[in-house]
Amino acid sequence: MKFLDKNEIETIDELMFNKALDVDVALYNYQFDNTDPTFVETSLYLYVNEDGGFGHDLSLDNLNPNSLTYETYQAFKIFKECDVIDGNRDDISKELIFNALDYLWKKNIFSSKDESNDKYACAQRFKGSAINDMYLGICGYTILFAPKGSKYYRKALKVLDDNLDNILNIVDYDYFTLDQYKIFLISILMNQEFSDKFSLLEKHFNELLTKFLDTSDVNKDYFEILSLLEDFELSENEDKIFNLALDSLVDARKKHGMWENTHQWGTENIYPEASTAELKWIGRATRMAIHYLNKYNRIK
Repeated sequence: MKFLDKNEIETIDELMFNKALDVDVALYNYQFDNTDPTFVETSLYLYVNEDGGFGHDLSLDNLNPNSLTYETYQAFKIFKECDVIDGNRDDISKELIFNALDYLWKKNIFSSKDESNDKYACAQRFKGSAINDMYLGICGYTILFAPKGSKYYRKALKVLDDNLDNILNIVDYDYFTLDQYKIFLISILMNQEFSDKFSLLEKHFNELLTKFLDTSDVNKDYFEILSLLEDFELSENEDKIFNLALDSLVDARKKHGMWENTHQWGTENIYPEASTAELKWIGRATRMAIHYLNKYNRIK
C-alpha cells in the first residue's frame, strides 16, 4: 500500500493556488479543508449562460462558449461533489440548479449532439454525434436535485419509467455510460424510486462494471476506476482493483509536483489549444487526486 507524504501537502497547496482554475481551487479547498461550498458555486458563474446552461470549457476539453448538455452535466457533478443536495442548499445553488434544469428539459434530452462544437476547438469525442444518449445521467441528476414531486422531477420519472427496458438492455460499458448509470442508481436509491426494480438494475450495472474493470488499465485509468467504485460496497476483487488504482495514483504524481490528465484530445485534427487544455488539467487532476488520497487515508 502506497501513501503520499503529508509533508508534501503544503507544496501541493501552493501549486494549486498558483496553477489551478478558480473552480478547482474552490473545490479543492472544500474537499480537503472543508471550506464553504459557496466559493465553488460562485466560481461556476464563470461558465453559466443566460439560458441557464453551462459552457465556456467547464470540462476543460471544449472551448465552445454556448450552453451544452455535456458541460451542464459536468456542473451537476460539481454540485454533487460539494454535497449540494436537499437540505444543504443556499440561494446561489438553488438558482443555478433550477436554471440548469430548466435549460436541459427544454432541449431534447435524448441527444447531446451539438453541431456548434464543430466551430470551436475541442477534443475529438465532442465532434459530430460522438456523445449521445445522456438521458440516464440527466434524469439521475434531476431526481437528485429537483424538489420531489416538482415538474422536472416528475418528467424524469416518466422518462425513466418509459425506458426501463432500454436501460436493462444497455450493453456499452464505457466510463461515460457507467458514470450516468451510477448517478441514476444513487438518485433512485436516495429517493426510494423504482424500489421494485432496483435489485435488477443494480445487478445489471455490476455486470457492466465488471466488464469495464476487466478491460481497464489500472496504471492509466485510475481516475475512472476510482470514480465508478467510490462510495460503493466492494467485492473482494473490486477492493483489490480499487487499492491498486490508489497505488497507481500515488505513483502518477509528476516531477513538477502535481498530477496530469491521463487522456488526450484524440488523434484527428488536433487543435493547438490541446496543449492549453493539458495545462488546465494539471489543476483538476491534482484536485481529484488529493480528494481520493485524502478520503481513503492515503496521506500519511
